[in-house]
Amino acid sequence: MPETTLTDQPTGNGAADVVVAVICGRDADAAWLGGFLQQVRVLADQQQLSALLDEEKTTSRTVVVVPATTGRNLPFITQTAATLRAARNTGGVRCVLAQPLGDATQVVSALKARLRRSAALQRAVSPSTRPGAPAAGTTTGADTATACGSDTGAGSYVVVVSTSIDRAGDGELVRQAGLVGDGDSTVAVEVAFDGAEPAVDDVIAARDNQPLAIVRADLCAPHEGQLPLWDPSSLAAVIGVRAQSALSRMRTHGTDGIDRPEAHSRPRQHHNTAGVPSHPPRR
Repeated sequence: MPETTLTDQPTGNGAADVVVAVICGRDADAAWLGGFLQQVRVLADQQQLSALLDEEKTTSRTVVVVPATTGRNLPFITQTAATLRAARNTGGVRCVLAQPLGDATQVVSALKARLRRSAALQRAVSPSTRPGAPAAGTTTGADTATACGSDTGAGSYVVVVSTSIDRAGDGELVRQAGLVGDGDSTVAVEVAFDGAEPAVDDVIAARDNQPLAIVRADLCAPHEGQLPLWDPSSLAAVIGVRAQSALSRMRTHGTDGIDRPEAHSRPRQHHNTAGVPSHPPRR
């Protein structure tokens, strides 16, 4: 099981003095996240967050709250900030609002990485019929480099699926999906929703072939045949980065991030090619 740990803890905020909580909204599954995240509190809703903050009234610990969203659920981030503000102002709880687990840039990067891997896998098991094609089960450097090109096959597509959030959040996912397929006319990117139209089955039924992959664009448990946006170890690493950044911001600038929740909808993080945030360079 991957563990979420706080490394390079800022002076004066030892690990024993910090509680890291991951709060879930519509686009996150607390039961799924709680199955592999350790050393953090995974909360299913605002009520559980309020209960945790009540518990911490009698302690001197800092509660770092990481919203489990990919940045499209803006009302949820605002609501979380309101819950923390009430606990801070009336209960004297020391709490910090961290950046959400992901943003548009990271989601698009992660989806592109999933698409590349899925296309390369299809080439490995179903080689091209062109003369001199490699044997089944083998790939070459050129195969990987052009996995999303014409060799993938006409009509290839992936389905990006998410729990429906609201009109704005769902529309943002459509925009992000367009960026995933930008520049590649041979692999289409379709969008589907749980709890709204179009559903995954409807998207697939409208085509004559099966998708390369069905990838979640939220933090809900993947259904059978679906891939998560990030794997568990990557999610655990992201939470550690988010918590550390929030504590460092509190120490350096004295800001808890609660009074400007809108700033958390556009986290600026240095990230790698898989769309997973990494530690920013030291200054």
